[in-house]
Amino acid sequence: MTHELETLEDAVIAALEPLKASLGVKTIEADPEQLLDEDSPQRLSMRFPAIFVGAERIRLEWRNQYDLAGLELTVVIGGRNARGTSRAARGDSQGPGVFDILEAVRGLLHRQSISGLLGEMHCTAEEKIGSSPKEGVCLWAASYQTKAAIEP
Repeated sequence: MTHELETLEDAVIAALEPLKASLGVKTIEADPEQLLDEDSPQRLSMRFPAIFVGAERIRLEWRNQYDLAGLELTVVIGGRNARGTSRAARGDSQGPGVFDILEAVRGLLHRQSISGLLGEMHCTAEEKIGSSPKEGVCLWAASYQTKAAIEP
């Protein structure tokens, strides 16, 4: 049996897969902590544009015939800059900006039911978590919540 958080990560990764073709996203994987393992910003930016999905928390509500799980996850988006579209108009061909990817992710996840096992997803926050324009690294995170009924 697969843990609910693993099911959530897998469903989100599958839902985001079209962004490889539409925006040229290179990497869509679980485990945002991979970002911390990179030993240099240059090596990290070689994986951009990238999306990392990480389950964060499960909250259980006990019911009679089933349990209700509140699931939370973070989607970390890495790119070379925040404003890819406007930079491309000036000749910067480094790919989509993080804002473009954030908007596309929100369009695929927010208020969507991405799996028959999960309820509707809701974006609760988007925030910058790091930036180094000199190194070509821009990182943002989006937080999402959903619910799922699970057997006790």
